[in-house]
Amino acid sequence: MKNIKRFSVVFLFFSIAAGLVAQKYSVEAGYVQQQRYGKQFKTNYFDGFKAGANIQFDLKHNFSLLTGGLYQFLYSENTQYFTASDTVNVNYKTMSHSIEIPLQVQFSLPVSKNFKFFAYAGPNISIGL
Repeated sequence: MKNIKRFSVVFLFFSIAAGLVAQKYSVEAGYVQQQRYGKQFKTNYFDGFKAGANIQFDLKHNFSLLTGGLYQFLYSENTQYFTASDTVNVNYKTMSHSIEIPLQVQFSLPVSKNFKFFAYAGPNISIGL
């Protein structure tokens, strides 16, 4: 019974290690423009960037799981005008810091050795800092 437990632990360790080797790591960076709108306020645009790392777990039949962690910074500056006769206006500056965690299923269609089409679907979980 003791040998079966040892074998199970060793088998589990090698299974996890083999899974870690099969992963693909990538770095992502880019420009972000988000829009906030609603009935009670005007439309605001937030400009910024995001950067981070992704991990891709390959599955069967050209499917894979994609997750990771991305830091996102957004900035917006607006001026509120009252009446034309007022000399006082209010300037609003808004900044947002967040961590974004993608949880996506990806399908890739290879065309050649170095080129493929892909599609993905899934949520991005955003955690404000």
